Formats: sequence, C-alpha cells, structure tokens
Amino acid sequence: MSSRPSARRPGQFAHERFRARHRAWLRRVQWLLVGVALAELGFIVALGAVFQPDHMSFYWGLGLGIALTTLITLGDSPPEHIDRWRRGEYGEKATAKAVRQLRRRGWVLINDIDTGRGNIDHVLIGPPGIFLLESKWLSGIVSVSRGVMTVTWREDPDDGYDNHSFARRARTDAALVASHLRDSGMPATWVQPVIVLWATFDQPPVLSEGVAWVQGKQLAAALERRPARLSQREIERAAQLVASVQAG
Repeated sequence: MSSRPSARRPGQFAHERFRARHRAWLRRVQWLLVGVALAELGFIVALGAVFQPDHMSFYWGLGLGIALTTLITLGDSPPEHIDRWRRGEYGEKATAKAVRQLRRRGWVLINDIDTGRGNIDHVLIGPPGIFLLESKWLSGIVSVSRGVMTVTWREDPDDGYDNHSFARRARTDAALVASHLRDSGMPATWVQPVIVLWATFDQPPVLSEGVAWVQGKQLAAALERRPARLSQREIERAAQLVASVQAG
C-alpha cells in the first residue's frame, strides 16, 4: 500500500464504472434505439397523412416528441449489470449525507478507498471507534439472520433471494483496513464492518456474525450511542492512516 492520500467523493468508484459501462452499452445499441425512435416517428406521421393531412405539422411535432422521449427513456435504461453501479452510487451518497451530523462533531469520513481489487465505500472514525461502511441500495423487503441477508418481494413474499457475500466482503475489507493500521503502528485496532441498508429494513440495528446491519436513516444514531473509545488525537491519527490505504 502506498502513502498517497485519498480525496475521492462518495460513490466516485461506482459513478466511474457506471459511466464507462453505460457509454459502451450505448455505442453497442445506439442504432437499435434510433431505429425504434424512427419507426415511431414514421408511424405517427403516416397516421397524420392518412387521417388528417391538413394538420401534418402537428403530427410531425407529436412524432418527434415521442421519438425523442423514447430515445431518452431507453438510453437511460441500461441492463441490470450496468444499472447496479448507479444504485451503488446512490447508496454511497446517501450514507455520506446520513453521517454529516457526526462529521460536524469531529468524526472523520474517508470515502471510496481503492484497494486494487475493488473499493471500500467509506471508513468512518469517531469516539466509539473505526467503522467500515458498505452501502447497499436495494429494492424489496430486507431481513438479516445469521449473517445472511434475505430479500423478498412485497407482491410475492414467497419469492426472493439470499445473499451471503455482503457480510463476507465487509469482514474481509475491515480486516484489510485493521491490518494496515496495525502495520502502521496503531496497536489493538478493531475495525467494525457495517452494512448500511437503503431499503425496507424493519429490524433494529443488528450485529450478526460480526457484521452490523443498519437501516441508513438509523445509522448516525446507532453509532453515536456506542461508548467512546478513541480520543480526538487518535481519531485524527487513524484517519491519516486510513486515507493512505491505496492500491500500490
């Protein structure tokens, strides 16, 4: 790991990935999108020519408006494997906003840490300790049990999926940050992994298999209730070291 400090914005990694993949997808499908729009324009103009030939300017305007709306709508509706990066950006920005009040009280937030194999959304450091925050912007109804996140759909509660990887990834990244801090001279360092859920999550904040799960709007209050462990000097020292976690 190098000593280059990080000054990235929340969601920057996800934003960059979304834009690059979105542009590549648009290049691949642009003629298909244009073809659909032109077909709509031709259909509207043809209707006008058949039924109201004296009002063709209206039908040209209507057709162009529909065609343009189609281009914008379809162009902003990429496949799921691309759009998930946009939702990731939304979640990270929401988390940064949720802890703004803590930052006013001396907490330090480091965003979007590049590890060389991906990114860590945030590390938040305050009197209660060091917290690795992973933001998840999800649809459906979320519940957590034994380290496994389950998502079901309101329309069909028997349908859904389980996710085992979120907790595993958060523990791995927290261990990486803790190891870097210890190697940099901060002994007895524990980094608590926290998964911040921007979703329908009706459980109170829960610690499951070493990972804390909390609904985004409850994040600041849940962290602030924890007992103080670090002095302001230790907070600042830890923040300097965490900011240096970069891909070498």
